[in-house]
Amino acid sequence: MTESGIGEFLSEEALERGDEDVALDACDERVDVASGEGTAEVVNGLTREECRERLENIFKRHAAHREIFYQILVFCQEMRLLPNIEEGIATYPEFKHAAQSPYHFIRTLEEAGGLTRIELDEKEDEVTPERKEGLGEDAIDELVHDYVFETTDAGRETVKAHDPVRRILELLDDLPARKDTYIELMDFCKESPRAYTEVGRFLEGHDALKHVDVASGQVLQPSVFLDKLESAHAIVWDGGWILTEEGRGYLVALESPAA
Repeated sequence: MTESGIGEFLSEEALERGDEDVALDACDERVDVASGEGTAEVVNGLTREECRERLENIFKRHAAHREIFYQILVFCQEMRLLPNIEEGIATYPEFKHAAQSPYHFIRTLEEAGGLTRIELDEKEDEVTPERKEGLGEDAIDELVHDYVFETTDAGRETVKAHDPVRRILELLDDLPARKDTYIELMDFCKESPRAYTEVGRFLEGHDALKHVDVASGQVLQPSVFLDKLESAHAIVWDGGWILTEEGRGYLVALESPAA
């Protein structure tokens, strides 16, 4: 991105916020394909495929925080300032149960090649490696005033792979016998957060709960349905089980004449 392009982005951000002092979010070095077709993006010395593998490992190893990582990648598909990203993370329902700081999640994605960082000086011009040549650590610290972050190509591919809409559809199509129960439960969680006891009472008597789980040999419990819907990001725990925007969108589409 050119210096003028960064300046235009920051000006638009400032106008939208009404605050010119908000700083930027976190991500890493970037060797981009700004104008070269067929040129592979390289981040932190890693190829796109290597970055994708690392991002997938993060999503698998940190399943409890998967939605946080996912939402950061989605949010940063447009360049974002660091404070804006951190403020956004703090609003995620999933973050309420996280022990780490917002920056930890940003930095983790950056190191894996899912985010790229651009350094800016106080005039909002990019601080390139050439501008740092010959400077000491203190001089560089004084030169770099802010950061801006953007999702890399590998990060964008990860977003597509973990799209909640796709996950919801796959869940509902996986076991047709449970589909109606999933949909009814999503609708039940649409208006207000629901406690586990409320869900239990709502599902009491449903045929789906009479089925025996093959793995455990036990009759299915409401928690099975809640866990599956949460994993698909159809619902989220926020003081109770509540429908996500993606879950709400599915129900709207289901109710439309074309569905």
